[in-house]
Order: sequence, then C-alpha cells, then structure tokens
Amino acid sequence: SVPKRLMVLLAGPAASFLLCWLSLRLTSAGLIDTETGRQLFASNLLFLAGNLLPALPMDGGRAVALLLTLRLRGETVRRIMRILGTAIGLLFIAVNLILTLSCGGWNLSLSVAGCFLMYAAAQCTTTSALAELRALMDRKIRLECKGALPCRWIAATETLSLRKAV
Repeated sequence: SVPKRLMVLLAGPAASFLLCWLSLRLTSAGLIDTETGRQLFASNLLFLAGNLLPALPMDGGRAVALLLTLRLRGETVRRIMRILGTAIGLLFIAVNLILTLSCGGWNLSLSVAGCFLMYAAAQCTTTSALAELRALMDRKIRLECKGALPCRWIAATETLSLRKAV
C-alpha cells in the first residue's frame, strides 16, 4: 500500500533527522565537545538534505514518484522524474562552476553529484520497469482479495518484455 511504502521511503531521512537532533542534545548536555557535535550535526544534515532531493534514486525522488503514480500514468511520471533529475543535476553542476569561478579553487563534489543525478534520471526506465511490475502485482493482489481473479501461474518459454507478456 502507498502509505506503507511512503513510510519505508521516509525512514532513512527520519533517521538522519533523529541523528541531527541527537547530536544537538548531546552537545548541549556537554556529553560531546562542540566541534564533534557540530561535525555530526552538519554531516547528518547534509545526508538528510541529499536524501530528500526530489530526484531518483534518492528517497525524496522515490516518494515523489510514488505520490505522482496516484494521479498520473506511469510514462508521465517517468517523464517528470527524468526532467526533475536532469534539472537538479544541471543545477548542481552550475552551482559548482559558479562557486569555483567566484571563490577560486576546484571542487568536483557537486559536479560529480550532478552527473550522478543526470545519469540516474536517464536510467529511470530500469526503475520504472520494477515500478510497473509492482503495480501489476498490487492490482492482481487487490483483485484476488475481492475474489475477482483466480490465482494462476504463467510460464514464459522465451525472452519477452513484461508489457508483451501481460
């Protein structure tokens, strides 16, 4: 079900948020020194922000795609996720170039992250095939629960696409 999947997708960001909160509490209680607490907080905050990006394969992107499938067709969702991932990737590369030109030095971290997001957006089809299979299985289970579909196994004797088999 969608709420259960959404909870699973947001469990990682929730854990990062909890670690941010815990690092603040431990620092304010004096159990860890200020510099260590600051580093723990900053690293977990960056991990949280990155994980919540609305681009595949990040948890935020998977949650957005899941919510979009409630109202839109699969191909439309894939197109939106490709555009979103590509746009965020290009934004990361542009920010890296601007920071490099304005501040000097050279840091490829944002550019590498941007290229990764653009690659993941282009490869959205592999994720979509799994999502389509999951949607078909969910539909089958719902129909079986209503007694509308007898459960039968299907065997394919040759290699064929999922869409052709269905």
